[in-house]
Amino acid sequence: MATKQSIVKVIEQSQVAPPPGSVSTTTVPLTFFDIPWFRSPPIEWIFFYEMPYPTLHFMQTVIPHLKEYLSITLSHFFPFAGKLTWPPPPRQPYIVYNEGDAIQVTVSESDALISNFVSNHARDI
Repeated sequence: MATKQSIVKVIEQSQVAPPPGSVSTTTVPLTFFDIPWFRSPPIEWIFFYEMPYPTLHFMQTVIPHLKEYLSITLSHFFPFAGKLTWPPPPRQPYIVYNEGDAIQVTVSESDALISNFVSNHARDI
């Protein structure tokens, strides 16, 4: 029995930064508790939403608000948009945020059933 291939279409890729002028160039030193995370890969969040609305409506109404709220949130949590800097020894690594640093947001759509991605048990990839 042949299975239908699901199509994933990238609708938009954009950068979201804190509002201009809300955060000046800042350096944040790392702590002892940050060191165990160096061996972990970066975190990439994936959110799934089942939308009963057309894509155009979603892109014109929901996404602008989500990006605006994310931008405001980044003004308080700006190290998430910063860059990890690792100078030569004996200096310690630190996070530096410069005006204009941002995080990437990708909006995609798929014709697959959301239940194929989300469950309370392990699934084969």
